[in-house]
Amino acid sequence: MAIDTMTMTPAIYKSLPYDPINDLAPISRLAVATYVMAINNDVPAKDLNSLFAYI
Repeated sequence: MAIDTMTMTPAIYKSLPYDPINDLAPISRLAVATYVMAINNDVPAKDLNSLFAYI
């Protein structure tokens, strides 16, 4: 269930008993996540594009 296992394991181990790309297949979506970015009111950016420009 952890996506980091699927992406990190091949980079960590030289030899795996399976091919994580070809031997496994998704069968169902388990969850959907929404992300929120919050910044201090003192930051002049008011949207994501202006935040990137500010950074």
